[in-house]
Amino acid sequence: ERDWSSDVCSSDLFTSPSYQAILTAIRACDFGAGVLCLYGNYGGDKMNFNQACEDAEADNIRVKSVRVSDD
Repeated sequence: ERDWSSDVCSSDLFTSPSYQAILTAIRACDFGAGVLCLYGNYGGDKMNFNQACEDAEADNIRVKSVRVSDD
């Protein structure tokens, strides 16, 4: 059985994960069924996740994303 708890992309407090870290995590999590990205509704998160998802889709990885709020 797969341990999904290690398949996350994190960063320092109050910073967004880098575009490259996100893309690396998407590639690591893709086993053919696609990847779901959940991320905060912050400027850096939106910019980096959108770009990483677009590039992953260009690599034929199905990606869906959901922006969440902590309010």
